[in-house]
Amino acid sequence: MRQNNDFYPTPEWATEELLKRVPIMGTIYEPCIGDGAMARVLDRRGVVYGSDIDIARTASWYGDAAQRELWDLAKQECQRIDWVVTNPPFNQAAEIVPLAFECAYEGIAMLLRLSYLEPVENRGSWLNVNPPTKLIVLPRISFTGNGKTDNVTCAWMVWEKGAIGTIAVSENPRFTTKA
Repeated sequence: MRQNNDFYPTPEWATEELLKRVPIMGTIYEPCIGDGAMARVLDRRGVVYGSDIDIARTASWYGDAAQRELWDLAKQECQRIDWVVTNPPFNQAAEIVPLAFECAYEGIAMLLRLSYLEPVENRGSWLNVNPPTKLIVLPRISFTGNGKTDNVTCAWMVWEKGAIGTIAVSENPRFTTKA
C-alpha cells in the first residue's frame, strides 16, 4: 500500500551524497518538501524554498509539482531558482522533471529509480534530448524507516544547464513501452 501523497522522506545521508559531488548553491527549490528532511540538509548551501501538495505540511506554498501552475508560482515567489532538488513521487517524475529543468537556472537533481532512464513513451524523447549530466547511484534506501527497501535502487540524476550528458536513449518504437 502506497503512502498518502507518496510521502517517502529522503534519509539525510542520501542528500549528503549528492552534495559531496554536485556544487549546489544559491536559491534552491524543493517542490515535494514533505517533512523537510532534504531541505534541512540543503539549507547549508543556500536559501531553500519548499512546496508540497499536502497542505498539512510546512511549506512556503502549496501545489502539485506535476502541474505548470506550481512552477509559475515558484518562479514568481523565488525570482530566480538556481537549483531544483527533490525526491518526486516516482509515478509523476516524467511530468515533474521537465518542468523543473525548464524552471532552474543552474540545474536540477532528482532522486529517482534507475528505471527512470528506460526510454518509455512518457519520457524517452525528453531523455534523448536531455540526458542527465551526472548519475550518482546509491545503495538501496529504506524510505519507510523499517529497513525494507524499494525493489529498484535509486540514484541522483543531475541535469546541469550548459553541460553535456552522455547517455544515449534508443527511440526505436519496437522497444519503446509505456511506463
